[in-house]
Amino acid sequence: MHYQLCLSTLAISIFTFFLTIFFLIPLSYSQDDENFAQCFDAFSCGDIHNLMFPFSKDDRPQLCHQDGFVLSKCEDPQPIIHIGGNEYRLMYLKHSTFTMSIVRNDLWEQSCLPNPINITINDSFLTHPPTNRHRTLFYNCSNVPQRPIIFPCSPELLSFYADDLSERDTYRDFSNSCGTNVQVQVSQSSFDELQTERNEYMLEEWRFGFNVVYDFPAIFCERCDNLVEKCSNLMNESRYPVCKPGMLTFP
Repeated sequence: MHYQLCLSTLAISIFTFFLTIFFLIPLSYSQDDENFAQCFDAFSCGDIHNLMFPFSKDDRPQLCHQDGFVLSKCEDPQPIIHIGGNEYRLMYLKHSTFTMSIVRNDLWEQSCLPNPINITINDSFLTHPPTNRHRTLFYNCSNVPQRPIIFPCSPELLSFYADDLSERDTYRDFSNSCGTNVQVQVSQSSFDELQTERNEYMLEEWRFGFNVVYDFPAIFCERCDNLVEKCSNLMNESRYPVCKPGMLTFP
């Protein structure tokens, strides 16, 4: 009798355990979907307003965090955005075209880098528009071209920048006489400003951003694909993409 009672108690416990799991798992999934809707509650960071997914910051729900779009230093006018392990300043955001203007944070703080290196953005959700232009910063050079924009980084050697790809061929020989060089992108408007002003004081702190376009439909649909309800509760508004196999469209 005692043995049968133990079996009955064990069976009830097992049944209760699986029944609890059965109800809790769907609840946690639906909570994930509900939390994801909160990722579209607008917030501000620095001078950038009306931010929402894929952008996030530390005090946002963890579900809202998307690699390459996490912001910090919101107390500064231009907050920092972390992309591929590197820091950039977010200068401007155009929501309608999913375009942000960013600049390397190390150059933002000083143009004379102690250890200049090239940085490349490798993110499947980010692309560079064709309107970006190129500049090459040459550091610690013993020879300079005839019309350079020089910015002093050391008493003995000079540093300067070359304009765009066409001029880079002209300045290729100077690479051999320089300690190192760094290629940076700038937007067309920044390029025009530098071409017009050609002022060395503009280079004391690099404030010239370049544009990056983020693929919001692809980011949104990938995240929704990992949720059980597939963001069905978000599909009734025109601001959200419609996610279909092999096709990303807006309603």
